[in-house]
This record gives sequence, structure tokens and C-alpha cells, in this order.
Amino acid sequence: MAYSAIIVTPIGAQADPYVYAITDEEGSIIEEMHDHGLGNVVTATSIFFNMLPNGANSAKQIIQSLSIKLEFYVTDSRVVLRCEKYDKGSSWSGGLAALALDAASSIAAAARRKGKVMLGHIRYEWIRAISYSQGQIIITYIDTERNNWTLSLLFKRATDTEFIAHEILRRTCAYRLAMTDERDEKDEEFYKKYASGGKIPPSDNPKKSIPRIQIPVSYLAPGGKKFRPEWGTPKKEESNA
Repeated sequence: MAYSAIIVTPIGAQADPYVYAITDEEGSIIEEMHDHGLGNVVTATSIFFNMLPNGANSAKQIIQSLSIKLEFYVTDSRVVLRCEKYDKGSSWSGGLAALALDAASSIAAAARRKGKVMLGHIRYEWIRAISYSQGQIIITYIDTERNNWTLSLLFKRATDTEFIAHEILRRTCAYRLAMTDERDEKDEEFYKKYASGGKIPPSDNPKKSIPRIQIPVSYLAPGGKKFRPEWGTPKKEESNA
């Protein structure tokens, strides 16, 4: 089954917290140990979430929501997004992801009912590529059915999306270094380089493409749980993300 990392779910619904982001009864994101805090948050103004099915030539639009206030968190283990007012009539469209996850973790269509929130996370073990332009961040992942998913977020032009993209890359690589899976020397060098501040290479043709970097190894979402870092007590870290 295709895995949509972003869903519309009842506030406070219970699900596997590794697979789905979850909220408490007040609608606040529930922090996990590996996050090390939820203090690094910026506001996005639009979201585009597309899926290229395995073997297909064209992508399907799963979510589009414009002129919104979407909370985008950058933690030590994942990026998380949350938006309560995601549906503004003609500015909203939802396909596979415009579904509700009930308390029993079953999927039921109910995208516009009161008491729901658009919610999701993309874990660093899943990220396939990161790219950015002025006012835009793009993250891709591949699910266990080999469908290719693309999350594109738009921000106000004053938002430093270059910094945010590099912060996601840095934290992704630091997390990958801390994971317990086996890595070859080349991958280890990549993670060390970008965990210590390496920059996403500029585009070869700025008129036709934007800066983009591919992570050498990524787990098919929502996999990789057994290799999570063996971190203990959460730490606090200051950042401008």
C-alpha cells in the first residue's frame, strides 16, 4: 500500500508514532525522544504533495493547499508539519492523503470535518533528496511500494530557505551517523561532510534547475525503525531554523 507521510487525521487520534505524526487532545504535536525538542519551527504558506506511482510516467497531486499557515518543525530526527486551517475551499484539493486516520488506525474519508488536522512527518532515514530555491523547500522520499513522493513547501520570500535546507541536511546526516545500521566508507564520508556543515552544490544550470542533493542511502518509508540511534535523555539545542 502506498505510504502517505502526510494525512488528515482527528486531533488526538492514536496511531503508530513512528509511522505517523500524532497530536495530543489539544492538537499539539507529541514530541518524541529523538526530536530533542520542537523549538525550531517556521511558517509555510502553501503545500504541494505529489506522488509518482511506481512505473508511472506522471505524478498525481495528493495535496494542494494555498494561502495557509502551516507549522514546519525541524528536529534532530524528522521534519514535522501541522496545519488546522488547511481547507480554504478552492485553495484546497486532496487525494489519497485527504483521508482520516481514526483511533483504531484505519483509514476513512473525512477531509473537511471539524476536529481534524493536516499532519505529517518525514523521518531522516527516509529522505531521498533535498532541494531549495528562494521561498521554497522540496523533500523527496520513496515508500515500500517504490512510489516516489515529493513535498514542496512555499514560504514568505523573507524566509531563509537556504539555511533551512542546509539545516535539514546537517541534521539528516548527523542522524544517519548515529544510526546503528552498517555503512560503507563512502557513505560515512558523505554523512560526516554534511553533518559538519557541507553545503548543497549549486545547480549546473540555474535557469533550469535549483540546488539539490541526494542522500546516498535512504530507507523505504516507513521502514528503518530498528536502526534508530540509541539516544538517551533528550538534549536541548539552540538553532535559528
